[in-house]
Amino acid sequence: MALVSVDRGIRAFGAVIPRPIISRSGICTVQLELVSYRGDRFVATGAGFPPGAEVTIESVYAGRIIEKRQTISSEGRLPLEIISHATIGTEHRATYRVRGQLCEVAIDYAWGARALARR
Repeated sequence: MALVSVDRGIRAFGAVIPRPIISRSGICTVQLELVSYRGDRFVATGAGFPPGAEVTIESVYAGRIIEKRQTISSEGRLPLEIISHATIGTEHRATYRVRGQLCEVAIDYAWGARALARR
């Protein structure tokens, strides 16, 4: 959302995430933000990790396990990641996990139509 004066001299910007999906472990946090109308695409972010540390990211859904390594930024942030799900069977549950030396953070979440339903 943006509020801008007629002469564009004054501007204010803000964002609201109506249904945040967040998990914490100590000072480490991971958050998913739903970014599609079909409930199949999310943006994953994280903070509070040791700067420069290597972490393992694991995404599990529909019987698949996708694992990769990432380096945490100098600000302690996880690199932004886009997560897309494709319909394979009827299971619409997933897990996003970040494991490092000092913390492990996991989020279990629904995707598809179930991600759009009120909680």
